[in-house]
Amino acid sequence: MSNLENALQIGGYLSGIPKQKYLDMERRAINGEAIADITDRTTGASGFFYDLFDNTNDHSAGIMDTTKTTATSPLTAGDTNIITKVDTTNALIRWFLIGQEITIQQKNDDGVTETKEYVTVTNGGVTTESTTIDYSTPITAVSSAYTTSASARPQYLSNGNIVIVENNAGTIQLQMWETTTSVFRDLCSISGATAGCKPSIASKDNIVYVVFNTATVAYSVKIDTITVTNTDQNANKVTVDTVTSFSEGLTLCIDSAGTYLHFGDSSKVSAYSLSFNIRYCLGTISAVDGSVTWGSVVQVTTLANGGTNSGITSLCLVVKSNGNITIVGAFTDGASTAYQILSTTYTASWQSLVLVYNGLTYAQSSPDIIVDQNGILWVTWYGKDATDAAVWNIHCKYSNDGGVTWVNSNGSTDKLTSGNTRNQQNPSITYNKNNSIFIMWDGTHPTEGWNRAQMITYNGSTWGAIEYVNTLSDAYNVYYPSTCNNFTDFTIPLAVWRADDVWQVKFRGIFTQTTQTPHLEITPLQNSYKTNVLCYRSLGNVDTVNGRLGFSEGFDTGGGVYVQLLSEDIRYTITPPSSVSQIVSWDTYSISSDYSISNKFSLVATGADESYGIPTLKTTIIEADVTAEDQNIYISSPNSRITKRLTIGRANTSVTNKYVTKILGALG
Repeated sequence: MSNLENALQIGGYLSGIPKQKYLDMERRAINGEAIADITDRTTGASGFFYDLFDNTNDHSAGIMDTTKTTATSPLTAGDTNIITKVDTTNALIRWFLIGQEITIQQKNDDGVTETKEYVTVTNGGVTTESTTIDYSTPITAVSSAYTTSASARPQYLSNGNIVIVENNAGTIQLQMWETTTSVFRDLCSISGATAGCKPSIASKDNIVYVVFNTATVAYSVKIDTITVTNTDQNANKVTVDTVTSFSEGLTLCIDSAGTYLHFGDSSKVSAYSLSFNIRYCLGTISAVDGSVTWGSVVQVTTLANGGTNSGITSLCLVVKSNGNITIVGAFTDGASTAYQILSTTYTASWQSLVLVYNGLTYAQSSPDIIVDQNGILWVTWYGKDATDAAVWNIHCKYSNDGGVTWVNSNGSTDKLTSGNTRNQQNPSITYNKNNSIFIMWDGTHPTEGWNRAQMITYNGSTWGAIEYVNTLSDAYNVYYPSTCNNFTDFTIPLAVWRADDVWQVKFRGIFTQTTQTPHLEITPLQNSYKTNVLCYRSLGNVDTVNGRLGFSEGFDTGGGVYVQLLSEDIRYTITPPSSVSQIVSWDTYSISSDYSISNKFSLVATGADESYGIPTLKTTIIEADVTAEDQNIYISSPNSRITKRLTIGRANTSVTNKYVTKILGALG
């Protein structure tokens, strides 16, 4: 507990002040104390900067610049352009600026000495390029008789790769299409699912999450597509729900912020054993490693109809940008006297079931739901009715009030196909960046008899004509198409289906592949460097718990093996209230013969390259044999772009308990 909180606790709590108020007060007090400390040391200052390494420098004019990356290929002396040699892990979030000085540093092969130099960025940024990928003629994703499903949609990853998932008699199979090769390869597998399991998948950046079930347990598996090997990932599964039995209907969705996974299943439990009901679970995604912590399962519905397979099955779930969740499912009373498509929505709590469609005594099956970019919910399914009682047809409705009411999407009807001679079934729905709605399904061709992939498109006002996606010359039956719904830059949806007769899984789509390439051009290198050399602005490790700056773990030589360094640079960009000509800073640090710090400052005009000079140094012992404080004074022509470069050094990498504990600064 903090001193300030402790001192005020009794009076504050008695007056009803929340604990957070104390923390806010303490934060402000620490900021004020730092500024007061600087003010006591100098007069006439026009601005202040400081860092107490505890996340309290709210009002500081100085911010540590932590931009860094690594070169993924060796660099040669004289190189000025490493545009294709830079790891983009951090680059696409924040990039080096033109005119900035950066440090390039490596540990040499002898494991002792280091090579380090400073270069200036002459050109930098990220270039976006777009390429159209045309698979209007389907390609083979995998030559095996795997089962696809609408619940297992293709996932478009942040690096442009595409992951698909299928069930192979109880083993979940994943393949990945790679931008570098333009072909699918086996990614990994997950054993132990039931033979009839329809897995579901969601993704964040380059991580995919798969849910699947055994007879009584639903599991999730996190798969990092960058590092995973083509092996069985069953050992990495995490339990999500345990029930008495599952019906078809696992569903998984991720929120737009990539913070949570939303899971639903259709299942029976001992408390509600007569019917299949909806159960829901929320998973929190770690910002550190992408792992998922699942919360408690919620029993959303409690139907008790009885009868064979009664209840709600074939679930599909979506999450709107406002956080509201909608689940749709197919209901039967188990006596073949009532068939419906139902929905339920979570706002502040789970709402009562809403009737999407009443099939009366005609069966309805497999709803699929999306929320388009305007926030409208679209549901498609297949079913029978009094007009077409012998065969299945495709239906679609939408809701523009968050699932409170559902409206026919085709004028006076929700039917998109008709005729009492050919089955149309297994629909999958998606939308593109122009907000056109696409529904793909499998259905019998009217003359040839093949079961072919078919599609219909809504252009914002009307549905178009039905298209046949694959040609008759393909000579195979299509089943269970599945469209991608986490990527919208396409003219033909990214989709997979099972191709019987040739025992393959096919992939089709016309889409725009956007790549972002980092540009980093620098002044000529004086030395050569090996792969994974560090390119950075600041490298020290900030310990906010203890309020100190120490050495980082170094750089990754591959596979998570880090090599520590003897010296590291830390840069602060300082924003003065107006042009200044003098900088005074004080650094408090550990006293040790095997540890040192030094400063240089750059004070240049806005837009100019950084240019560093040596300050006048004065050292004051603060606490004998423990800590010292350096005072640095730097004077130059009045300018408005300030950078402080602090370098910490050690005699050997076993020196790990020496720190900088305070940085104060004044501008004038």
